[in-house]
Amino acid sequence: MKSNDLHANVKQALAIIPAAIGANATKTGNIIDRQGYQTALFNIQVGTSTTADGSNYMTVSLTASDDSGMSGEEAVTSSNGLVGANLVVNATGDANKVNVIGYNGSKRYLRLAVTETGTASVQVCATALLVGAAILPTTNADIAS
Repeated sequence: MKSNDLHANVKQALAIIPAAIGANATKTGNIIDRQGYQTALFNIQVGTSTTADGSNYMTVSLTASDDSGMSGEEAVTSSNGLVGANLVVNATGDANKVNVIGYNGSKRYLRLAVTETGTASVQVCATALLVGAAILPTTNADIAS
């Protein structure tokens, strides 16, 4: 396989299983192990929200840790590896989109969390793309959790 083949250079993982996030709920995603990869990119798909506004909104945040169980996890910010911005869906126009959050910090384990505040209910799912593999080609088995 050619080393410039995208499939051989990127590994995917299911970060958030597709789910409806309801009133005042938090959905914690799968732990992503990025061992052997330089960076991670999260593609976050947000479904329809007819009630998103300043009082009813959803946030997607990224945490990182060196522990496989996420002990001592810390919020990822621009000062420790966040590329882009944590996502806030606070208007109906923010829905039905694919959003991207990147990570180029030093922690091995990553996890997304989706928190809904108020009464907005939104369908959300996310995929992690691990980029910059140390060993090529990467293995891309099924990504079911």
